[in-house]
Parts: sequence; structure tokens; C-alpha cells
Amino acid sequence: MTDLQTMPINDLEGILIKANNAYRNTDAPIMADEVYDHHIRELARRDPGHELLGKVEAEGDFGLGKVRHSKPMLSTAKSYNESDMKSWVRRILEAADDAGFQGPVSIKANAKLDGIAGRLENGVLASRGDGATGNDISHMLGLGLAVTGDGDGELVMPQAYFDDNLAGEFKHPRNVVSGAVSADNMRPAARQSMEDQAIRFVSYASLDAVYATTDDVIERLEEIRGQILGGCEYPTDGIILAVNEPSVRDAMGSTGHHHNWMLAAKTVSDTAEVVVKGVSWQVGRTGRLSPVVNIESVELSGAMISNITAHNAGIVENTGIGPGAVLLITRSGEVIPKIQYVISPSELVNLPANCPCCSSDLAREKDFLVCPNLQCSDRLRARFNHFFHILGTIDLFGPVACEKLVKADVQSILEVFALTQSDFEAMGFGGGQAANLVRELD
Repeated sequence: MTDLQTMPINDLEGILIKANNAYRNTDAPIMADEVYDHHIRELARRDPGHELLGKVEAEGDFGLGKVRHSKPMLSTAKSYNESDMKSWVRRILEAADDAGFQGPVSIKANAKLDGIAGRLENGVLASRGDGATGNDISHMLGLGLAVTGDGDGELVMPQAYFDDNLAGEFKHPRNVVSGAVSADNMRPAARQSMEDQAIRFVSYASLDAVYATTDDVIERLEEIRGQILGGCEYPTDGIILAVNEPSVRDAMGSTGHHHNWMLAAKTVSDTAEVVVKGVSWQVGRTGRLSPVVNIESVELSGAMISNITAHNAGIVENTGIGPGAVLLITRSGEVIPKIQYVISPSELVNLPANCPCCSSDLAREKDFLVCPNLQCSDRLRARFNHFFHILGTIDLFGPVACEKLVKADVQSILEVFALTQSDFEAMGFGGGQAANLVRELD
């Protein structure tokens, strides 16, 4: 891996500007948040007065024009460890003493939503922009944007909706939202999400909150994190801790980048550098192929990882994922592992020309390879699995049962509902299981 401590500062600055532009102005970010934050911390160590550290990151122009915020809409300082938390609590107590406030200081905690920051005020919806001026995106309200509360918040998408409908096309719900907000012409996926009211503005004031004090917030941090994140339906990026007492907030003040009385407590993922052994391809229900990167096994967050998705052919091709490539991967808790970035690309990147299941010639749709054969066995199997998983009210039709349906040359869901007990028995199901399957369908 490139050593950040020896990287020329101009290169470090260039990487940060490029990554921020991709994060804030496109639907295809090139760097994970914690990797970006790691680069920012290195910049702060080497040049504490650098201009990138003292202002809100730049944002492109989009929407209906510019809106000046009634008060600054700043970013949030981040904490990844207990040492950062202790320093923040110490500064709170010093400010409380300066303000003449007696006793422990109340701290409010809520989810840090992982979306596009915005403010809804007097019927005008604006992005954060540079903190003083944002882009007017009020047109989203007329397109069916669902709204929960006003004030400061985020444009987000429920994680469950994304997983069920868009995970094969985008890396993260935020990418869909970003594309919808900034695009002159929405992609079909974004338009459908708007129609389904799956793109929403959610104000922070509307979120559930947990309260602690400066006396116990550090000891209770994991308990608080669990309470908050366990009940949140949207993607999150840690939790936000904010001082409740106005006099202490005033004493702590703000910088041009963030409020000193607010802190984002983020979770550090386990990371590892791994070598790619090869890439295999899976056919999904729409015919799109997903690349599965086979890596040398590594343990992350208590699990052995040997495969990790690269999402689509474009990513494999553009970043050089192939045999011999070196990747930085991460996993946090029970979350599916992901590729953060390619440290060393491969010179042996090969995209398949034919479907790995039915050998049909593959088509190219933007970043995706697509099998056009509607009767492709893998495509049918994925379609059956998806149907029964989403429906959620029919038991027993898991992956094994769907595999038997495909082997029996069942071509559609309508055919499944027409099957009899004897049909299921002919496929290899036992008599009792066949009867149960028919009962579930009925």
C-alpha cells in the first residue's frame, strides 16, 4: 500500500479533492468514508492549517440555483476511538466551567444518517453546499419526495428497499439519492424510487434520541449505539453526539468546518490487504452478471472471508481487479465485506464473452454484462429465489427447492402455482414435503 506518511502533500491533497468530488457530485464514489477520513487525519497531522481542514468540502452546482442558509450548515467532527471521545468530553467540561454551568452536561445522541445533507426551511429544500450557500433542490418536493420533518436532515433511502431492488446496480443507497438530486435527467432506477417514495428527506429532529451525560457517555457508548442503530431503517454512518446545554454550546463555539459541541462517533471496520486469486461470475434474475472476487482467505470481524463482490464488470475493468491484484477490504460487525480500493491492479483483467451458465453471448449495458437468455438456468433460479424472498409469506421455497424447480424445467412463477403434489414428488420432493409445498402455495 502507498505509505501516506511519505506521500507528497500535493498528491494527498489531490486524492482528497478527487474523492470528495466523486462522493458529493456523482453517484459513484471512489473511496469509502473511513479511508477518506484516514487521509484527512494524515493531512491534519502534517499541515494542521491546510485550507481543506478549515471549511466544508466543495460541492458542485445543480438544482434550481443557489440558496443562502439562514445560519451556517456545517460538517461534523469525527471520532473513531475512545481517546478522541475523552478529549471531546474534556473540552465540554472545560467549556461548562467557563460558562459557569454546574454538574454533568447533558448529551443527546441520534443516528448519523448516511445520505445527502440538506435543510428544509420555509418550504425551500437546499443541499449543504459550502456551509453558507447550498443548491436549491426544492424541485424534488414536486417530484414526490417523501418528507419527515423540517430543519437539518438528510436525503436517504431505506436500506431494505435498496437491498431488495437496487443492490445489484448501485454500491450504496446514497449513490441512488445523489444521482437523483444532482442529475438533469434521473436514471430509471431513481425515478422508480421516487414513485415508490423510497427517496426521502428525514430531519434529524424527527429521529429517535438517547440521552446521556458527560459522566457516563463514554462507558455507555456501545449501549447507546446499539439502541439507536438497531431501530433505524436508513443507512447510518455512526451516531451523532451533541451537547444539550445552550450556554455550553456557546462556550464551545464552532470552526468554519464544524460545531465543536457536536461529534460523530464512528465505528472502525476491520481491514485487510488481500491478493486476488481470480474472478467468477454469477447471473442474477435480470440477467446481469455480478463479479465475485475470489481472494486468499482472511479473518475479518470474526469471519473467514474468501469471496467478495465487485458489483459489476465496469468496476472490475476500470480498477484492474484480476489475478494478482492487491485489494484493501473491510468488514464491520455482521456487515457484508466490501472492497475499499485497489492498492495494486492486475495486468490480467479479463471479462467473459459468454454466460457462465448457458454460454449465450453476453451484451454490455453501461457497466454491466448481461445474459439475454430468458431461459438461462441461473437467471431462472435467481428469479425464483427473489420472488419467494420478497413475497415473504410462503415458506419452504428456499434455494434448494428453487434449484429443483429449475432442474425440472419450470420456466415461470405462474407454472409454480399450477404444480400439484404429484408434480413436486416427480421432482424429488418427499410426499409430505410435496403436500406442504402445495399447501403453502394455496
